[in-house]
Amino acid sequence: MVLAPVGAATLLRRLAQFVFCLLFLSAGSVRSEPFSTQDILASAKRSLVEGRVLESMGTLDKAFRELDPKSQPEEFLQVGFAMVEYLSFVERHDVAAPILQALVASQVATKDQAAFQWMQFYLGRNLAYLGELVPVV
Repeated sequence: MVLAPVGAATLLRRLAQFVFCLLFLSAGSVRSEPFSTQDILASAKRSLVEGRVLESMGTLDKAFRELDPKSQPEEFLQVGFAMVEYLSFVERHDVAAPILQALVASQVATKDQAAFQWMQFYLGRNLAYLGELVPVV
């Protein structure tokens, strides 16, 4: 993943926004599972704050691939939305498109009004930046 150089102020602003997003998303319900979504989000946030950006995205990506949208819909949305938010902050909308595609295909967001509205926002933002709709399989 090649990132365009940005100024220090822009980078700090994006980092602060992403950390806030992770804190907001991690405020959801807590379940005792083999791996907790809260732990995953906290680990990703910690990696990001420590400057290990690729490790942070790797943690989120691994969790996103392992979560089952049918049995863990809230966790699936939390991790997916965190990834889409981060990728938007670093202006990698092309990389966020497959994640959005997986979120739409799972139809998890259609069951929750707030999640559905966020999904519409993310899809609209991706459309604005890429100039094309996220294909739904």
